[in-house]
Amino acid sequence: MEYIKRQIESEIITYLNSNHSRGIEKSDSTGKSRGIILAGIIGVGKTTLVKQIIEKLKASFVCFAFSGDDLKFRQEIAADTNYLLKTIRSRTSDRALVCIDEIQKTPEILDAVKLAFDEENISFIVTGSQPQYLLNQARQRLQRRARAFHLYPFSLNEIYSALNLCNQISPALWMNLLEGDLPDSFLEQKGDWLTIYNDYQKYRIFGNIPLVYQEKTKEEKLIAIANIINRGYQPIAGLTQQEADTILTEIARLNNREFTYQTILNKTRLKRREKINTVIEFYIQNGILLRRSRKLFTNHKQSYHVIYSFVDPGLVYYICPPPGDSKTDNGFDLESVVHSQINNWQNFYHFPLSSYYYVPYYVIPSRQIKYKTGSVDFLIETHNSIIPIEVKTTNNLNHVSTPVLEEIIQSGRSKYGIVFYQGAPWFNKKKSIYYLPLAML
Repeated sequence: MEYIKRQIESEIITYLNSNHSRGIEKSDSTGKSRGIILAGIIGVGKTTLVKQIIEKLKASFVCFAFSGDDLKFRQEIAADTNYLLKTIRSRTSDRALVCIDEIQKTPEILDAVKLAFDEENISFIVTGSQPQYLLNQARQRLQRRARAFHLYPFSLNEIYSALNLCNQISPALWMNLLEGDLPDSFLEQKGDWLTIYNDYQKYRIFGNIPLVYQEKTKEEKLIAIANIINRGYQPIAGLTQQEADTILTEIARLNNREFTYQTILNKTRLKRREKINTVIEFYIQNGILLRRSRKLFTNHKQSYHVIYSFVDPGLVYYICPPPGDSKTDNGFDLESVVHSQINNWQNFYHFPLSSYYYVPYYVIPSRQIKYKTGSVDFLIETHNSIIPIEVKTTNNLNHVSTPVLEEIIQSGRSKYGIVFYQGAPWFNKKKSIYYLPLAML
């Protein structure tokens, strides 16, 4: 499979190649050092992306690559924290970039990276397939020396722009939208939306994880997904494998549906919720599950309702395949695709970005909350705006109904809303709703 350019590639290259404001030449070894933490589940393309970045930075850096999977490398680092620095400086005195994969294999790697960064101005990219370790512990230990990125499965825009079926969307366009702008350039985007719609229907159940996407047959794709799910995790403490598998299957059955404990408790015959929460937290920590809670616009109540999305719909299909005669297209798989790419926006947006969903409600005199029918799939909250988002499987505008989204806009809580569907871009000025192809996301 030919390399499909990732949206964050240019962002990472620009960041690593930037220098002091004094305007130091790229070839100058005194240029400002930069650090990158790149997280993502196994198979999402971290190693491939880093190879592309190294290739494009060879004119600016002398590049070095190591792996935490290399036992000898781990032993050398564990024995001598200066090993990395000495190895690099024994080969070059020029501006250097060191890339280390699977850093979670030994904690001393982070100490060695920090020393090389501080003592010899060596830039770095560290990667690993335990996202929460990288985004929490690694970031903490590197103490503001690195900018963190999270690599998600392919977006449809990455796939179909590589196939020349649509334009590649600049992340800056989405950032403008999150800032409250209504850029007309969204409506100018060109694409063969019908071809994309028909093509994606053929394989959307297998998802967009690069390791899976590159395979040709159903059997090969399922084997690739199995290698992601069964990647050799340590057993979850306090649970039998059967309990853990049953809980995960039921969470997959509830993918992008409002979560409930009762079904899982009945299936597993568990008496308490703690084991279920342990499994959920485990897969959140490992980047498999994404979470969004129900949004309430009240100060006196907090909602404990929640929806879990798998980071990719192919994982759901593998864990909990639908009945063979199932013909219902409820779009829950597409919500997983959208949820991943909304999270991807955080790679470019330099303010906190929170994901919720919304069910309309009213408060009765006793201060209890009563819920109405309908919902909005996503409610994105930034530092200065709220954006309601609906996800539709259709490519026909006449089949799109958005009463709750319209209600949020009319209430004044949001300037505009977005409907991701599979047709052409359009803006309803009267309703202040963008109708955007999923392949733009």
